[in-house]
Amino acid sequence: MLEILINNLGRMLTKEEVADKLYSFDESPSMNAVEQIVTRLRHKLHETPLVIKTPGGLGYMAYVADDE
Repeated sequence: MLEILINNLGRMLTKEEVADKLYSFDESPSMNAVEQIVTRLRHKLHETPLVIKTPGGLGYMAYVADDE
């Protein structure tokens, strides 16, 4: 998940795009599972400059926060 977000830094990915990249073709991705992964990742990254946002609840976008 972290790799997917970093490779798309500053770009909003829909939940479906993320699920498709996380799961293989024959697996049925659960949006709840994707949300759980993002929640855990946010907790692990809380003291880093990498921020994961959910614009409009439609997907995920990672960016590096400014230290201003």
